[in-house]
Amino acid sequence: MQSAAFARFANQDGTWNGQSVSDVFGDEQIKIGYVDGWLSTSKNMVRTFVLLALAVIVMIAPVFSGEYDGVDSILLATKYGKTKCTAAKVIASIVTALAAAALSAACQLLLALILYGTEGLDCSILFAPNDYVEAFIPFPITCGTLIQYQILLAFTCVLGLTGMTLLVSAISKNQTIALAASMAIFLFPALLPISESHPLFRLVGLFPIYQALAVSLLSVEQMDKGMLYAVWAIPASLLFLGIGAGLSRRIFANIKLNREKGALQNESILQRALFGRFFHRRTNETICIVQAKLY
Repeated sequence: MQSAAFARFANQDGTWNGQSVSDVFGDEQIKIGYVDGWLSTSKNMVRTFVLLALAVIVMIAPVFSGEYDGVDSILLATKYGKTKCTAAKVIASIVTALAAAALSAACQLLLALILYGTEGLDCSILFAPNDYVEAFIPFPITCGTLIQYQILLAFTCVLGLTGMTLLVSAISKNQTIALAASMAIFLFPALLPISESHPLFRLVGLFPIYQALAVSLLSVEQMDKGMLYAVWAIPASLLFLGIGAGLSRRIFANIKLNREKGALQNESILQRALFGRFFHRRTNETICIVQAKLY
């Protein structure tokens, strides 16, 4: 509630900006009621969706990197190894991630409905207790709207993370490296010293880690028609997915060609070395024969 009041009724120095409640909200109705149940659900969703993201990384990291122990040569030597096989890997990864997100969200919603019913879904979060971080969202959205945004961000999170993990998996030649690198990339934006009020956070906040955490991204801005800035996570996740899926297929499909080029180069180097040794040996033998005839 304090953050909501500061955002609308205070200047940067903390003084009152002169606006009244009617000036800010107009005829908009704000319903006050029991919100603890659904805010507890929102808090649990944050934890669950972060664990979900880590589980998605564990499932997808070996998709390409697990084939580099020799299986890739067999797969890429088949008729559809470079086309349908790689496409099937990407599609299976996306479907698995979406299914995991849907199952996780459904379980959370079902449990909340059993425990709390629908009471409080239409109540504003502006008057949430200070124990909940959701109280720092300075916009008059209801608990129901908050839950909807969190579920949406869960799906965008796993989509973007799938693209990023596929790309890392195609680049890495080892499953352990792919897993560690994917987790590091996922967690790294949260370690940057950028506050939610910094203009750069509008870009950093669209990375999967902040989509899973949700609250910081939901606090950025309320745009036209009541939509929150968090909806930009949709095109951002599709961008991550498109780039990651496209490049990972291309990298994995060309790995055999790169190996063949490397093998040809190594064979050429070996041939030159052997020829050099043979020529050197024959030259020494010729010199010895000439010297023997002279003496």
